[in-house]
Amino acid sequence: MNEPVWPLVGVCSEWKGRLIESAFRDLLRGIEAEKSRLLGATHLVVEFRSEFDIDGLTEYLTIHGGFTDAKAADDFSHECIEARKKEITRQLGDGKNDWVLDPSILQERRKACHGNDHVTGLKLLSWKAKNRHGFSSIYLQIEVVRIRDHDVVGKELLRYWDAESEWVSYFIDCGRRARSSNEGNT
Repeated sequence: MNEPVWPLVGVCSEWKGRLIESAFRDLLRGIEAEKSRLLGATHLVVEFRSEFDIDGLTEYLTIHGGFTDAKAADDFSHECIEARKKEITRQLGDGKNDWVLDPSILQERRKACHGNDHVTGLKLLSWKAKNRHGFSSIYLQIEVVRIRDHDVVGKELLRYWDAESEWVSYFIDCGRRARSSNEGNT
């Protein structure tokens, strides 16, 4: 089956990629689902994770939550990084002894951002784990951003990080979950 291919420039003018129609629909469905979930939020807690291994680099982006209060977002960011540290350590399983897990939380930026009038970074927490053999590492960055856009998930948020493929993957996953949820309700 040959599906039409849709350019991503219509989603964000800086984006260069293209998707087959089914993935493009999931992307749009995911953006709408996140807009609905985060409606009214003025602060977001966002994770950016880089994983290096022998096959190269894979990066992920996740919006963990939306808040109307800066303190609540800040508190949640600390809870979030601790929970993610534990989850990553658990995923390493029996091999975790081959890893050096940084004991401290830093404020080290791993992903460049482009602040603008609508999106401002307020708090940055980072953590890293490295394989003793030097081939693998995980960099975790949790950031609280202030949103001054009634859409919350608008073009300015998408421009804040230079992360086209990460946003696309995230929203496609959100769209697929939303589609599965809707199919289960019919």
